Amino acid sequence: AAVQCVDTRQADRCLYAFLATTQGRTLVFCNSIASLRRQASLLRLLGLPVAAIHAQQQQRQRLKALDAFTGGKCDVLLATDVAARGLDIK
Repeated sequence: AAVQCVDTRQADRCLYAFLATTQGRTLVFCNSIASLRRQASLLRLLGLPVAAIHAQQQQRQRLKALDAFTGGKCDVLLATDVAARGLDIK
């Protein structure tokens, strides 16, 4: 599902509401690393287990996050354009 939001606060509320009411794994694309870090921190504070991947991480950090997502340790994966290069998620 795609959601268009006017401002950051509205986006935060919409994302949390969507994730809190949706079962299964969810991939969330963020347009910047700063946005990804902010969302990850906020969602963790709200009690949602999330993993994150972005271009400034080392490859092993990205793999660890993907393993957590595919292994079921967390149902939410936040990603920047690094994920647009292709992810093999089964």
